[in-house]
Amino acid sequence: MSLDSAQSQRGAAPAGAGPMAQVMGRRWMVSVGHPLAAQAAARILEAGGNAIDAGVAAGFMLGVVHPDMVSFAGVAPILVHQLFEMIGQIHQRLGTAVLLVEQNVNEALRMTAEVYVLEEGRVVFQGASGEKDQIVRHLWRLTQDERASAGN
Repeated sequence: MSLDSAQSQRGAAPAGAGPMAQVMGRRWMVSVGHPLAAQAAARILEAGGNAIDAGVAAGFMLGVVHPDMVSFAGVAPILVHQLFEMIGQIHQRLGTAVLLVEQNVNEALRMTAEVYVLEEGRVVFQGASGEKDQIVRHLWRLTQDERASAGN
């Protein structure tokens, strides 16, 4: 088994994609965006595991070495970030109003000028997105109310 250096892979990678790590055996090959992820997959294959086992091992390792781009929870954080950036561009370039319903309070506040907090279809808070402390207090109160009612 040999671990190809990133330098030898630069010619094969698309422009701007960066280096790619490859690990090869006599009967298999792994190509992943990080050398440790390639190594994790290679160890699984060397031990007799199949391609699915190796892919899962590589994915878990990518979650460790690239937590900003890979998430065990399902959606990669980088995709969420890119989605928010696209929504912001639509608003800025087209001047289009955007209705954003989102549970990620920090990202939502970064994207908006005005905020409405709803509880069971009723507006319980309305204000500027800069009033983050008040918004978070309202959301915290709603969460505490839900917990209290669930305990009854």
